[in-house]
Amino acid sequence: MKFLAKAILWIMKRVLSLLMPLALAFLAFMVGALIMAFELPPHQEIRKMIIAAVSVARWAQLEQVTSDEDHPHIIVSDAGGGKALGRVDRDRAYGGVTMAQAFANDRFAMLLLGENGERLYRWDVPDEVYERIEARGWKVDRGFQEIMGGHLYEDGDVLGIIYQQGLFRIDRCSGLKWFRPGLYHHDAKVAADGSIWALSANYLTEQPGAYAHIATPHYDDVVVHLSPEGEVLEEISLLDAIYRSGYQGLVLAGKSAYPESKQDDPAHSNDIEIVGEAFAARHDFANAGDLLVSLRGADSIVLIDRDTKLVKWALTGMFLRQHDPDLQPDGTITIFDNRTDRGQFNKAERTVEPQSFGYSRLLRFDPASQRILWQFQGSREEPFYTSVQGDHQILPNGNVMAVETEAGRIIEIDPQTNEIVWEWFNVVERGERKDLVGRVTRAFRYDADYATFLGKDCPAAQ
Repeated sequence: MKFLAKAILWIMKRVLSLLMPLALAFLAFMVGALIMAFELPPHQEIRKMIIAAVSVARWAQLEQVTSDEDHPHIIVSDAGGGKALGRVDRDRAYGGVTMAQAFANDRFAMLLLGENGERLYRWDVPDEVYERIEARGWKVDRGFQEIMGGHLYEDGDVLGIIYQQGLFRIDRCSGLKWFRPGLYHHDAKVAADGSIWALSANYLTEQPGAYAHIATPHYDDVVVHLSPEGEVLEEISLLDAIYRSGYQGLVLAGKSAYPESKQDDPAHSNDIEIVGEAFAARHDFANAGDLLVSLRGADSIVLIDRDTKLVKWALTGMFLRQHDPDLQPDGTITIFDNRTDRGQFNKAERTVEPQSFGYSRLLRFDPASQRILWQFQGSREEPFYTSVQGDHQILPNGNVMAVETEAGRIIEIDPQTNEIVWEWFNVVERGERKDLVGRVTRAFRYDADYATFLGKDCPAAQ
């Protein structure tokens, strides 16, 4: 009997020793959940730890890639069948050369594509750029960090952004001309005078009094004006412009009875456009030189007055997690409407089934009446979807070129019939495999005679 009692006591102790850590973990979770729900001290510190953990997890994803199927920038898709050039209609396609920022086999690079999808030229981020980033104590996975916002100069120079690491200009042989470190991201545009408008950010760890009801830490996106040589001329804080203009509702969603933002990236700007003379002439709310910025986090586009640096006009609700609004000379706006259904850092993959909001789409609309004049959207017969990124361009013949980032392809659409007349897949070469393509972040098409630098020696060899 005593033996049985001792055995039962021993078993109970073992069970308790096993359950105690679980009970304590559950209790800690519940206490943390209550602290965050009711914003009790130290909820700010816990929030900072969560944001840091998410960032670390993303870097871990990059560093633990063991196969192509696990790769965050390679998509398993047999859509192209191992061929770069897909459908093509020579009579309707515009032609020319296309510069694409894409994951090219083993790293992100900038590629110049011919009409047949062949790779005519390639620019790589020079090691010196990565060395300067690392010298600042920043972490960067060489080749894995996305390249965005590319601009091709006539002499073969390229302007590019390494996501949240810096802005650079290299020559036609990938020699570094200058590098501007900082939290640059998504987009940079070259103005007629050669100066550059780019998107960057400041990371605020303490809450400024001006930005009421936005929890810290958070990003304050900024528009940066730089000289052609990369020197900063001025900066415009987007949150400052939004708050001083009385447009706080763009970034403060919160509860129905209380405006607030608990997001570390409440605006998430992803595109900047310079208003041209033709567009401004058709609208009283715009002046040439004003800046249009896309705010993905707010499902909005905003117009910033060039002189006052205040928001003077905004449009929201017509699109969901949009990218790349373009101002057209006829006064319309075209935009890439992602209609996102999944998280920001999901693995890239080709989506063939409709999501909660259907597929992604391209829109052309009148900003005054908000009437949609044209749209191209995916379907089961013609899947077209990317939850993040995406890009488009109206070509000189009226066709529309679009980048389907997470499918690793570029398409050209005839807007009269909504048929695809040119298609390119970013094929990744892995032995005998014919089912791999790489992520494509952006693309822009130029006339065939624009690339006059092809065949010329590198500057250092002249």
